[in-house]
Amino acid sequence: MQSPVDVLHRLARRRAVHRLVAHPRVEWLVALIKRSGMVRPGRTRFVARELLHRRVAVRYRLRTAPGVTVLVRHGTPDVVTLDEVFLTQDYRIPPPAATALEAASGPLRVLDLGANAGYFGAFVLARFPDAKMVGFEPDAANVAALHETIAANRAEERWEVVAACAGASDGTVQFVSGAYSLSHLAAARTASVIDGSVGRVRCVDVFPHLAEADLVKIDIEGGEWEIICDPRFPQTSARAIVLEYHPALCPGDDPRTTARQALTGAGFEIVEVWQRADGHGVLWGWRPT
Repeated sequence: MQSPVDVLHRLARRRAVHRLVAHPRVEWLVALIKRSGMVRPGRTRFVARELLHRRVAVRYRLRTAPGVTVLVRHGTPDVVTLDEVFLTQDYRIPPPAATALEAASGPLRVLDLGANAGYFGAFVLARFPDAKMVGFEPDAANVAALHETIAANRAEERWEVVAACAGASDGTVQFVSGAYSLSHLAAARTASVIDGSVGRVRCVDVFPHLAEADLVKIDIEGGEWEIICDPRFPQTSARAIVLEYHPALCPGDDPRTTARQALTGAGFEIVEVWQRADGHGVLWGWRPT
């Protein structure tokens, strides 16, 4: 039988371990090691590049999506985005949405608004190898990375890039570039730990593309509201949609409620992937077949 002193020592050691594991630096390292397990080859080099903050772009094949290659710009938010898409799988397709998409005739037509370095497109290729995709991306550095991802997957003939913001009308907008996945409309005033440069970029009316898409993904840092609140939005041909909504530029008091109402008002049934207290969240929607 343990003495009270032994019990107290054991409890103290347990608390110390819990404090160590909960330390932000330890949590970050554990997350990094998990992320390195998604790619091959070079798991050790993947970790080292992040630990040393080396700004180098490297192509990796994905263990979780055989035959698919992605470009990772180390020392940037790319590693977090890779985690969201392929480890925690924020874009995992719910069964009803998958059923709706599988009912499409011919190759799946995909519209990716906020294509970044092409991770969502790579995710789609793993599930629908014959998909035809159009990716909107206004940040020049992201466009270059996106083209490299497309080339690495030999998908040039079926993966189009529109180097512009997705909007509800043609024109130009003030945009903060150079923040990787956090680049955003200047009007959104999105908080970012990465400095970006402000300038005018082309904006393209996305509704002609929405009229031809089976699957739509929207993650454009506040630019989504102009699109999903447009009177034309219910007319989209999309069988399924995945939306990351943001508090920036939201026309309502509650981004979650506003996003849900916009999707249900367009005829989508919805399921919530995640939602945070700060007003960010992800919804999947699908139209019943």
